[in-house]
Amino acid sequence: PPPLDALRAVLARGGIVCLLGERDLRRTGVPVTFFGEPTRMPAGPARLAVETGAPLLYAEFWYPDATSMRVRVHPPIDVSGGIEAGTQAMADAFAEGIARHPADWHMLQPLWLADLPAERRARIED
Repeated sequence: PPPLDALRAVLARGGIVCLLGERDLRRTGVPVTFFGEPTRMPAGPARLAVETGAPLLYAEFWYPDATSMRVRVHPPIDVSGGIEAGTQAMADAFAEGIARHPADWHMLQPLWLADLPAERRARIED
């Protein structure tokens, strides 16, 4: 089945779906403001929450030292405003967590639209 259908089925069975929510790998995501700059984030997490009623939870991971890792699962993100508003709320949650632990966030590709070559940026913005 298509990926979203498979994920919906997992949620319908009461399962948990973990997604990378800040990486718009296909560059077709929802426009958001992230650390004050425009970018795009995938619609999938908020879309699944809106369409299925499943809670959209943000999990923050950080490393306080070389031998341990901490995880904090935050309260559900409000998606009552729809997919776009839910995706922006998710971006805001990511920004807050990254600001608390900036050394533990690793972005290995251009993220902000301003960092992309003009040709690629034009394709995305069309």
